[in-house]
Amino acid sequence: MKKYCWPIGLVLITALLASPLQAHFIWLALHTKAGQPTQGHLYFGESTAPDEATYLDRLTKLRLWSRAAAGQYTKAPTKKVTTDDGGYLDVNLSAGVGALEAECLFGIFGQGERTMLLHYYAKAIAPEHLAKLGQSARLDFDVVPQWQDGILRVTVLWKGKPVPASQLIVTDAAGDDQELTTDDEGKVQCRLKKLAGVRLRARRVVKKPGQLAGKDYREQRQYCTVTFAGPTSADSATTTTDAANQKAAFPELPQGVTSLGA
Repeated sequence: MKKYCWPIGLVLITALLASPLQAHFIWLALHTKAGQPTQGHLYFGESTAPDEATYLDRLTKLRLWSRAAAGQYTKAPTKKVTTDDGGYLDVNLSAGVGALEAECLFGIFGQGERTMLLHYYAKAIAPEHLAKLGQSARLDFDVVPQWQDGILRVTVLWKGKPVPASQLIVTDAAGDDQELTTDDEGKVQCRLKKLAGVRLRARRVVKKPGQLAGKDYREQRQYCTVTFAGPTSADSATTTTDAANQKAAFPELPQGVTSLGA
């Protein structure tokens, strides 16, 4: 019987390839349920579903606001909730909330020549308030959606100016993705059967090195996510729409995370 000795490096590479990659972003969601107040949640993971609860503790620079239908902003306190599936932040909402917005400087991620400064932005919007609350008055990196006759039109902005060649991922209510790229005016459009349950994620990359708290990074990456409220069944509160406010930290995530939005 022959014996094979595999190089340690090859074993490690094989293990990494076999393990699922996880991309982490901040997601806000508004959950609507007939006869009950609207709920707000914030998730830190691949989508609007609970992820590892310990990851939430890394969000030490998170700021969160609720936004009334008329446009006024209010700071929204949160509390950490742990479930069998992981954890999320529950947002204390006042009556009449039409949207949630959050911003979080995570800090430097990666090593050596692959370091990047990660900055997260997020929104959750009730579809009936989209015309009034579609554009943020506080987020530097903003994804502005418009919806009419089954066509979703999106403008990606950085400090109010269009972002050309920005990647935009559109995930429909069935979980199917479309990867699009904004034009010279920061715009893109696609056809969708419905708006409720849709998720958007935009990316802006700045190939400019810098320093944060004495540490070097090679480039900057900003991500903005948007969700739209949809009806929630009584037993699926952990997989609906979210919003949150806590904090974003500079230390790297635990070793179990292999991507973190990179």
